Amino acid sequence: MKKMFVTLMAVAAVAFSACSGSGSNADTADGAEVEAIDQELADNLDELEAGLEAEDSDAVQATIEAIKAKIAALIADGKNELAQQWTAKLQEFVESNKAKIEELNPELAIVAQSAVQEVVSKVAALPAAAVETANEAVNAAKDAANEAVEAGKQAVEDTKAAAEGAATQAVDDAKQKANDAIDKGVSDVKGKLGL
Repeated sequence: MKKMFVTLMAVAAVAFSACSGSGSNADTADGAEVEAIDQELADNLDELEAGLEAEDSDAVQATIEAIKAKIAALIADGKNELAQQWTAKLQEFVESNKAKIEELNPELAIVAQSAVQEVVSKVAALPAAAVETANEAVNAAKDAANEAVEAGKQAVEDTKAAAEGAATQAVDDAKQKANDAIDKGVSDVKGKLGL
């Protein structure tokens, strides 16, 4: 039983450690790191706003590309929650300033919209990948549990067979002792009777 438990726990530990790189690491990031990332996002949004006000389409495009690159870096680092936040902020900015961007440069509006669509599709794929990884871990744990159950059944059968063998041997030994006692009793009676 201890071996089954240890095996099951080892499989569970491997499954959880295998998942750790694909889930959200935003929880493991310290507060200072999250604060720095949030400040960077706020600065980038301020740059976008300033670029629109200055009617500098190159600055707006460069900032959108910088935000897009940061979102990709967050995804690569497994900080999916932060990537989703950045994506939502970028999407909100582009949607709320759509008219200004189109007025500044119609081509920039297309670039901004495609950048938003690209990061939204990347971020939208994240939960599906996390669910798939979680399902794989669950299936691995189920398989390990089934193997442990089968091993337990085999151990029970082995123990039962060993117990039956020991019981059969004990019965045979008892029969032999009983027969020996009967034979001794018969020979003692014969000896007393002189037979």
